[in-house]
Amino acid sequence: MRRNRPSKGVGLAILAISTAPPYPVALATMIVMGFAGGPLNPILMSIRQERVPLPYRARVFGTTTAISFVAIPLGQLSGGFLIEWFGMQAILAGVAVIYITVVFSLFFIPVLREMDAQPST
Repeated sequence: MRRNRPSKGVGLAILAISTAPPYPVALATMIVMGFAGGPLNPILMSIRQERVPLPYRARVFGTTTAISFVAIPLGQLSGGFLIEWFGMQAILAGVAVIYITVVFSLFFIPVLREMDAQPST
């Protein structure tokens, strides 16, 4: 499954930042994380365009956008509370573990292996 390679770098970068490295190391890690995570949105958009039938595209894209815009402030609010309660390092370590677990679990979902196949028209 070639499409999730960039996301492995993001999870490992979050894990590295959770160790509270010196500022230059954290900055370099965030730059790597940006380059690793940058290709994810175009890949996800391409997959949606390939897989969603034309009559349903507006609904799928609208729903995805709405969920994303609702999740952003909820994530910021809950993230602020969690950081206040548990501290930045613990939250970053937890996010990294969850992220890496999700990415590596994708290898065990058979239907995702078929994503590289050409869609039928």
